[in-house]
Amino acid sequence: MHVRLKKTSIREVLYGLFNTFKTEFSMRLIFCCWIFMSAAMYIFNFNYFEIAITIMLLGLITATELINTSLEAVVDLVSPNIHPVAKVAKDTASAATAIFSTISFISFSLITINKLMEVGLI
Repeated sequence: MHVRLKKTSIREVLYGLFNTFKTEFSMRLIFCCWIFMSAAMYIFNFNYFEIAITIMLLGLITATELINTSLEAVVDLVSPNIHPVAKVAKDTASAATAIFSTISFISFSLITINKLMEVGLI
């Protein structure tokens, strides 16, 4: 019984990830960031601390986008018609994702610029 529940849970997790990837452009951009930063970590030989920070930030961006997508789905379900309060909820969740993504981008840029300076490219 427990194995069956675990398989179902994993299936639901993967469905949520793939559905968000299919329907949300921002999730596809986040996926591109995962690829880009993975390449940067390899090329510039990030240390363990830089790798940990990068993975943590990318994971949190992904989680924030998943929460934003789920909140938008719930708002659409509860309020199918355009409503000012529903708009505030959706816009606020999107703003949270945008702010976190911007802060993460700045952090990634600082780490990468530091690495470029270390190898003498800047």
